[in-house]
Amino acid sequence: MISNNKKIAEQYTLLSQHYDDWFSLQWPEPAYRQGKAIEKIFKNFQLPNNARVLDLTCGIGTQAIGLALQGYEVVALDISDGQLRKAKEEANKIDPNLKIEWILGDATEPKKYVNGTFDAVISFGNSLPLLGNEEAIISCMRQSQTILKSNGLLLVSMRDHSELRKTRPYLMGSGKLNNKDRQGIWIETGEWLQGQNRYISHIIFIMSQPEHKEYHYPFPPLAALTAEETLNLIKQANFDTSTMQRVEDISFPVFIGKK
Repeated sequence: MISNNKKIAEQYTLLSQHYDDWFSLQWPEPAYRQGKAIEKIFKNFQLPNNARVLDLTCGIGTQAIGLALQGYEVVALDISDGQLRKAKEEANKIDPNLKIEWILGDATEPKKYVNGTFDAVISFGNSLPLLGNEEAIISCMRQSQTILKSNGLLLVSMRDHSELRKTRPYLMGSGKLNNKDRQGIWIETGEWLQGQNRYISHIIFIMSQPEHKEYHYPFPPLAALTAEETLNLIKQANFDTSTMQRVEDISFPVFIGKK
């Protein structure tokens, strides 16, 4: 995931043990489905079948693995060593021959860690808001734009906070764990900062199996951007066009910038 400080990387390393609990479908089905969903977008924009893709915030590899399974050449970057270890393990379980290059690094400075240019740069899982403010997000998008080929795509999947900004709820989301060996619930709460469109996200897992135990992961303030604001940021990052799509099997809206 994206981070401008050590705390976020540490929290995501701890959180990596729960990622296969978190999905509404049993893992690794989300990787297969999301890979196919993203491939549809690529084909709609006529990206080549062997497109080179940079996953800026790969996490446990859901999108990176899914795209590699569709035949794409993937470079997967993450700032959390725990996330990367989990991603490599999961990729090897599915297919040890997948074309994925795993890199430990900060997505705010991709040029420091990757070589060459890409047909697409992606960031999923509501990661970019962790940068905390619009200026940092624009900077990250601009760096991504510079390593894209002509007609390349930026795909960012993140929350549309339009309605949430009006109500500023404490409960941001919840669900039942869907894992054969581990049972319980997950909860996300939002501690909204007074006078700001930002909130501190708390991810909580309350386990009932294999043991009764609670895990709590707080994160520094996220930027609560609306869809309109996100589209404007993509334009400010020097992309020629910006659009938004709601895609089946992708939790958050997908914002698309074309170079």
